[in-house]
Amino acid sequence: MAKTKISEFDTDPALNTDIDGINIDEGCAPSGINNAIRELMSQLKNQQDGSDTSSFSVGGDLSILNQNALRLFDATTGIVQIQPPVTVYDYTLTLPSAIGSTNQALIDTDGTGALGWASVGIASTVQDFTFSDTYTKPTSATFVLVEAWGAGGGGGSGRKGAAGTFRSGGTGGGGGAYVYRLFKASDLASTVSITIGAGGTGGSAKTTDSTNGSSGSAGGNSSFGTLLYAYGGAGGAGGTSSSVAGGNGGGALSAPTASFGGAPFENSAVTLLTGQFGGGTGDVSGGYGPSGFGGGAGGNSYSSGARQGSGSYQGGAGGGCGGQINASNTATSGANGGSNIGTNGGGGAGGALSTSGSNGSQNGFGGGGGGASLTTNAGGGAGGGIAAGGGGGGASVNAIGTSGYGAEGGSGLVRVYTW
Repeated sequence: MAKTKISEFDTDPALNTDIDGINIDEGCAPSGINNAIRELMSQLKNQQDGSDTSSFSVGGDLSILNQNALRLFDATTGIVQIQPPVTVYDYTLTLPSAIGSTNQALIDTDGTGALGWASVGIASTVQDFTFSDTYTKPTSATFVLVEAWGAGGGGGSGRKGAAGTFRSGGTGGGGGAYVYRLFKASDLASTVSITIGAGGTGGSAKTTDSTNGSSGSAGGNSSFGTLLYAYGGAGGAGGTSSSVAGGNGGGALSAPTASFGGAPFENSAVTLLTGQFGGGTGDVSGGYGPSGFGGGAGGNSYSSGARQGSGSYQGGAGGGCGGQINASNTATSGANGGSNIGTNGGGGAGGALSTSGSNGSQNGFGGGGGGASLTTNAGGGAGGGIAAGGGGGGASVNAIGTSGYGAEGGSGLVRVYTW
């Protein structure tokens, strides 16, 4: 068989009698030697430039000099290049004898250059979902921790009423609940739908004489598929001619009802309706409704003045109540929204007379209520931060000014940690 490439040469010299059909056996013509040398040079060039696709084996060390690289080509134009450093110190890297397993990498296990397979950490990620979307689970994930906040309820608007009567401001919206859960990644589908609750809308300002304020709407629920729900807070009530309860907070297990914060709730005292995982309850007796993980209750309207929004340690706080006007025609400022710092207050500031409140400046801080007015339009409530209730609007007087509008509650949030 004609030897058309170097890989067909024989290790036995006696069997190498031709090069690509050119006779170089004993007694061959002198011209055959010349032609054979030329053919050999061609085959060596083909080996050097890769035209000869035969495998090439090296029995000894393979040395690449002058900081040149080892270049590995794909079938088209792609290249992987292994380049030595500018200054090379003598060392040897020895590969392991077997392949590693999933999520393992080659590392120098003992400082001698002997490479071994070792498990490596998986990069962690944190994703904040502020609108409804889809979570896609990384294939390398081991655990997934999900936090969720329901949206805050909107604040109610104030009453517009006659002089010499009691006119309450709109009450603050309740805060949304906070929940969390740790999942094994293997228990989750490759994708999970995420729903973000929208903040409740505030009640509209009143322009007609002797008209009660409008209630705010409830905040929406946030969810991680069907596996985790964070319930939104109730809307604050519109102002009337008597005391009015604040919006109830969302609970870890349910949305609030008309009478209580979301489950599980606890009535620990007549004047302090608190929850640990349940939502705070907005009371008309002058108390506050804070919570640990449920939403704080919105500030209520009480005979002695507008109440501040109730706090929540992890959930959204309640919005502050709007300022009111008593039967002696004394007007009050709006009340502060709740926060995560104390039982009540600490959030957005309530507005002075005829002035709107301030927004909840941080996630979970309730909006301040608007101030009442005897001489012009009453102040409007202010928006709540993420998951917090909006502030209520202030009360006003017939034939003089509009009542204050209630403000929107903060939207929900879902945060996903993956590692």
